[in-house]
Amino acid sequence: MAGLANNKCGHLLFGIRDGGTVVEGMSDDKFEILDPALLSSHLVSCLDPVPRVARVSHTIGRKKIGVIHVEKHERAPVIALKNVGSDLREGAIYFRHVGETRQIKPGELRAIIEAREARAVAEFGKRMIRVASGAGATIDLDTGEVLGRTGSFVIDKKLLPSIQFVREGDFSQTKGAPTLRLVGDVQPISAADRETVRVVRDAITPHAIVENFLLNNRVNEPLAYLHAQAYYPRKWMPIWHDVHQLSMSVDDLVEDLRSLAACPPTSRDAIVQRLRGTQSAFAIYTGKPKSMLAAFRPGKISVPKDDADLRKLRPPTQRGRVQS
Repeated sequence: MAGLANNKCGHLLFGIRDGGTVVEGMSDDKFEILDPALLSSHLVSCLDPVPRVARVSHTIGRKKIGVIHVEKHERAPVIALKNVGSDLREGAIYFRHVGETRQIKPGELRAIIEAREARAVAEFGKRMIRVASGAGATIDLDTGEVLGRTGSFVIDKKLLPSIQFVREGDFSQTKGAPTLRLVGDVQPISAADRETVRVVRDAITPHAIVENFLLNNRVNEPLAYLHAQAYYPRKWMPIWHDVHQLSMSVDDLVEDLRSLAACPPTSRDAIVQRLRGTQSAFAIYTGKPKSMLAAFRPGKISVPKDDADLRKLRPPTQRGRVQS
C-alpha cells in the first residue's frame, strides 16, 4: 500500500494466483467481514501520511475475489512508522515498480518532492485568485478571524492551538482533538437565509463605542458597532462616527437596521430617526437655560470649576442627580 500510494496508485487482488491470471477465489469470508475500523487502525499505526484505500468484493465465474484500491497520495512520500516483521522497516519509504515493491531510490524521491512542491505552488495560486475574486476566504491563525469579501466569521481562539481540518474521507490521526470536517465546498447561504442567520462576534460594549469615538479610532466592522447601539437603551450614542466609516447609503442602513428583529424597537427606531434627520441632539433651549446662556456669553456667570460650582447651576429638581 505504501509503495502504490507513493507511485501512481494501484490495486491489491485477493483470490488471484500470484504471478498469473488464474481466478482461484477466496477460501473464506475474512475479506468481506473485515471491520473497516480495524484496517484503518493498522494503517494509522504503520504509515504516515495514511494512504486512502477502498475495499470491494467481486464475483468472477462464481468465485469471489477481493480488491483493495490504493490511491496516489497527494502528500507523498508515505513513510513507515515502525518495523513489521521483515517487510516493513521503520523510517523507510517504499515505491512500487513493475512486479515488485522496494525502498525508494534518490531520483524517485526527488521526483515526488518536486511534484509536491509544484502542486503546492499551483494550489496557492488558485487560492489567492479565489480570495482576490471574493470566492475564497483567509483565516488569521492569531485571531481566529476568517475573512472573505462577502462575509466573515470568528473561530474561538481557545480552539486554534489544537484545531485540525480533516477533509471527508481522511483518517483523523489525533483522537479527541477538536476537528473541523470539510465536506465538499462551502456554499454561501441564500439572501433569504442571511436575514435570519447572524454571525456571533465578541460583545461590543457601550464603553468601546464611546472610547473609539473619543479617540477617533477606525474599527474593522463599523456596521457591527452600529448594530450594537441598536441593542442598548441609550439615546445619544455616537452613531455618526461609525456611519461615516461605511460606504452604505442612509436608505440601505435604515433597511439593514429594520432587519434586526431581536433588538429593542425603541433603541433601533431612535437610530433610524437620527439617520433620517427627524431627531437631533441639537436643540434651542428656552426658559432658564436660555437666560443662563445669555449670562455666560458676556461673562456674568463664570465657568464652573468643580462640582460645587456646577451644583449651583442645576435646577432644584436635579440637584440630587449626577449630570454629565
